[in-house]
Amino acid sequence: MFGNLFKKSIVKQLREINKSQRDLIEIMDSMNERYAGMQSYQDLCKFPILEWVDLNKKIAIKRKNNIFGNMLVFDIKMKKEGCFNEHFHPDAIESTEVVKGKVVDLMEGETYEETDVIHYEKGQVHDILALEDTNLKVIFKP
Repeated sequence: MFGNLFKKSIVKQLREINKSQRDLIEIMDSMNERYAGMQSYQDLCKFPILEWVDLNKKIAIKRKNNIFGNMLVFDIKMKKEGCFNEHFHPDAIESTEVVKGKVVDLMEGETYEETDVIHYEKGQVHDILALEDTNLKVIFKP
């Protein structure tokens, strides 16, 4: 009896893990489209905490622990010419600090360097290109 309950519990957990992996892969695939479109707060929550995830060959993302309860925090490594394609966050404000390197917002034509902070309101479309190897710290506030 306990053996069957244990097996059912394991199968349920494996199905949940598989679903969360499929959800993350779907989000990552959409982020790599030329027009990446909407990336919601809930989509961003699907990234695992404290694990580097390769979005593509030029961008790696690590979600950190939330701050102030519900603010999402990410460390991002972008190789030269890495790009977060045109996208927006309908339900989150984004603040991006350039920790090291240089990026350009292709929508605005503005260049940002070390210590600069880029601010995007909810729904504001942006398209970020690394002009050199760059590290970012990104915070999302719902």
